[in-house]
Order: sequence, then C-alpha cells, then structure tokens
Amino acid sequence: MINPDARPITLHVDYNRFTDDVGTGDRVLIDDGAVQLRVRASRRGVVECVCEVGGNISSRKGVNLPETAVSLTAPTARDRVLADWA
Repeated sequence: MINPDARPITLHVDYNRFTDDVGTGDRVLIDDGAVQLRVRASRRGVVECVCEVGGNISSRKGVNLPETAVSLTAPTARDRVLADWA
C-alpha cells in the first residue's frame, strides 16, 4: 500500500529512459490512475515522487505519464514486423 503518509518505498519501472523523460512536477499515474504520484526530483537512475492519491500496487501495473513527452518510438520496428505478419 502506498499513501501520502507512508514511509518512502522503492518502485521499479521497466523503461530505461524513465528518469530522463520525467521532470519536476510531472504526474505519474499507476494502475490506470488508481495511484497518483507527482515528481519531486529526478536524477540519473532515481525519480523521487510525492504520493497524491494512494492505493495498492501489485506487479505488472501500467505506468502513465500524461503530461510527459516520452522518448519512445511508436510503432516500434518489431510492431511493424508483427503488423505485416498479421
């Protein structure tokens, strides 16, 4: 359980440019927005957030960055290959 009054915890995100893409003040939504965080600081490899709306976080939940321009390319080369195959 993560909530605004909880002690600090560590979450891992499987996106290697996450710390490069987010900035101070950006929102981080987890599990379709059920949990809402705000970026307090970002440095190489670590993003420190403040919990605005708490909740339970289990494995493999989606992470959304609604105000952030992410450096992902879409569709990926693999996506194009799979689309051609389909």
